[in-house]
Amino acid sequence: MASSARTLSRFTVSPQANGTGFRLHIEDETGEVLDVDATRDQVEVITDALDDALANTEAPQGDPDLPAGGDEGASAAR
Repeated sequence: MASSARTLSRFTVSPQANGTGFRLHIEDETGEVLDVDATRDQVEVITDALDDALANTEAPQGDPDLPAGGDEGASAAR
């Protein structure tokens, strides 16, 4: 069975005018768009899930996005 997942092309987050949440704009490689309104709590859940996923896929030596030697806190905690 083929995967039904599409490739992300564009993703933006905009605060709603009333200040209670955000508009998530998701666009795939074909140009199909999904706009979703989310509460602050829902965006926090999404953020935590993304942080966890990134942490679980980091290289063993640490965050690959940090410059070399950028893990200053690690030696102080040992």
